[in-house]
Amino acid sequence: PLPLPPTPFRPVARPAMVEGHSVHRVARAHSKRLVGRYFRATSPNGRFVKGAELINGRKMTKVEAVGKNLFAFFGGESVDQQPATIVHVHFGMSGRWAVFDRNKAPDPTPTTRLRLEDNNIISHLSAMTVDHGTIDLYNEKRMKLGQDGLRDDADPHLLWERVSKARKSIGKLLMDQAYFAGVGNIFRAEILFKSGIHPEILGNELSRGEFGRIWHHTVHLLRRAFHKGSILTVDPEEANLGIALCAYGVSRTTQASLGKPGMRRYIYNQRKCGRCGGNVRSWQMAARTCYACPKCQPMKRDSSAKVPSYDEVRVFQSHCARESLGERLRQPEKLKVSELREELRRRGLPVSGKKATLVSRLRSSKWQCPSCSFMNIHSALVCIMCAEAAATGILSGSSSKGNSMLTGVGPSNGVGFAKPGIQGIGLIRSAAAASSDKKKVGEKLNVEHVADLDLTLQGQTVDWTDLEGDRKPKSARSRRKSLPISANGKTPKKSTRKRRRYSRKRE
Repeated sequence: PLPLPPTPFRPVARPAMVEGHSVHRVARAHSKRLVGRYFRATSPNGRFVKGAELINGRKMTKVEAVGKNLFAFFGGESVDQQPATIVHVHFGMSGRWAVFDRNKAPDPTPTTRLRLEDNNIISHLSAMTVDHGTIDLYNEKRMKLGQDGLRDDADPHLLWERVSKARKSIGKLLMDQAYFAGVGNIFRAEILFKSGIHPEILGNELSRGEFGRIWHHTVHLLRRAFHKGSILTVDPEEANLGIALCAYGVSRTTQASLGKPGMRRYIYNQRKCGRCGGNVRSWQMAARTCYACPKCQPMKRDSSAKVPSYDEVRVFQSHCARESLGERLRQPEKLKVSELREELRRRGLPVSGKKATLVSRLRSSKWQCPSCSFMNIHSALVCIMCAEAAATGILSGSSSKGNSMLTGVGPSNGVGFAKPGIQGIGLIRSAAAASSDKKKVGEKLNVEHVADLDLTLQGQTVDWTDLEGDRKPKSARSRRKSLPISANGKTPKKSTRKRRRYSRKRE
């Protein structure tokens, strides 16, 4: 059996804070579902009574996202001759804003702070923070937040001015919501990897071009996650090339520099780099696990940053970025004890012992796919990785619909920095479809799009949510306009139209 590498510390697999792309998904979806309606507002758990009284019976006029913060606007001088009331929401680790058909809505839970109700739908909001105020509250919160790559008004030039003067590491700056609003730990690892920047490099040591790469990948990955409903950082071109090589029997060593079938992330919670195949290193940065590939993200020779004390990555079963069974079998440490024992039973091996023993036993008995050299769990003709990659495009985020929505992210503003915002993305993966996508790869449903839940009839039956919201109305209006008009200017009843058609046929 192969010895396990040393593991001085174990990263903590804790629930993930709802990241910026998920909050923007809620804001855009609820702009279609809820904005323009008048609601009866109550606070089921009694923790938002005053706020519910202030918005009761008032029209919701706007829902806006800034980083990981959501703002819902009710009323206003132009609507009801009263100052607008703004509800500020921070979802925290387990918040959710759910929408239900009125006749199918469940009872509120002990965490439901706000219930909105009209004649058709009911909405339940639970979150770590739900407070209310006037426009002053919004302005105060907004001033403390940095540049959000998913907002059209984000200013990368202003951000560059601040970053270029900062003596904090770029790894810390990316997690600082006063600089990069909406970015979390998974995004940090992958953004810096794709930019080729070591996390410990100081902000004032970055060149303008290096910052431009960081901003470009920030915007691009946030847009992809907003569109797909999942954090998928591997470029489809690399993943698809890996799939093609696997199909033609190219060795695993050659594939390492080009991509792997089914790969979702390059280095986050990975022992080996998804691009070069080298060892990924990890260390603690402000109480969070930071990842880097020393080969792909070298430290600058002239950097004054302190070189961290690297640790071997001890992979874990991440609740923030869950992987399919096929992916986790490549690194058995990620498997649960029950999964290890089940796999050992399939191979006719003993199932007794602690997890370290089971992992070592499985490693020593691995069967390799003849196409790509990955471990096979069923001794089938192809491994589960190849089968998964061929069966679904969501593993690499490579569907044609997705790619068509992610164009125009490059430095198209003529000044070298990627243009921010979500313009051009007319469709997003619906909450129900995104949940289904996660199930296919073994990912829990209470992580990335925890804040978004649409259990209305339409929400459960559509794969893509139309953010423009004009497709149905247009088709309905066009059918209406095509009806014949009678002499008095009114549309005749159906029975009248039938009689006229019948009389014309007889003639």
